[in-house]
Amino acid sequence: MLRGARPMDDGFAAYAGTNDQRISRLTGQPFSQDYRNKVLGDRTSKLDSGSATLALTAVPLTDPDRELAALRAIQKARYVEGCDATDLSVLSDILHGLELHGAADRLAASDPELIAADRKRIAAARAEMRAFGAEGVPTLIAGIGDNRRIVPTSALFGSIEVLVAGLQAA
Repeated sequence: MLRGARPMDDGFAAYAGTNDQRISRLTGQPFSQDYRNKVLGDRTSKLDSGSATLALTAVPLTDPDRELAALRAIQKARYVEGCDATDLSVLSDILHGLELHGAADRLAASDPELIAADRKRIAAARAEMRAFGAEGVPTLIAGIGDNRRIVPTSALFGSIEVLVAGLQAA
């Protein structure tokens, strides 16, 4: 997609590597050597979540209950297997592997309904972020209706108790 893509350079790779280590310590999320070599080490690639977002948007159009499973599979492919999550054919293969064939086919075909749904989803997320003064990701907004608040990002990378306390405070 390459909407807000930036090159993977030495500075960002070092920054990401440091954050990855912290995230791994706090959450147990694995970041493999394949990821470090193939993703962080590839100076020809672009850092861009647009393609993965498009793949995730395809899932609820065909199988709304499977989006979290698709997210997990995409994250595993990137952070453990070192796959290029900016490549639509890689993402389509991941969706096919989950038997999300309709979503994979829409992604591969650049389906107009999918493109429109993706744009709408991104616009809504940006509007929410502006409304709450959020400046980056990850951002978690918890609550219902007018009683919604941002959960401090630090709560997302700690113990479950810290997260529950952050949700209760929100």
